Amino acid sequence: MALENNYLFRLGTPAIAYDGLKFPGHGKRADWSLSGRLTNQGNELTNCGDLLKALALYDKAIAIYPTPVCYYNRGICLSSLNRLVESSESYKKAIDVLP
Repeated sequence: MALENNYLFRLGTPAIAYDGLKFPGHGKRADWSLSGRLTNQGNELTNCGDLLKALALYDKAIAIYPTPVCYYNRGICLSSLNRLVESSESYKKAIDVLP
């Protein structure tokens, strides 16, 4: 999915939503779906400035079904909290889990 087609990107928010993404074909589809919903809820909280609650949702999403989107959005949240080392680690994990 092109980043430009992502509705959060068009609004000027760097977080990536799960909308339009396809199941990668490994693990349980239900876990992937739940992880996506939690990530999208985390995005909403990030956009509202409730970063600690958003971070908790991203962590929960990662525990259920880790995806590059989860880690990327977690990195954005950590950057906003000025937790730059953790943010960098999260971005690296996003790359590591790319399909």
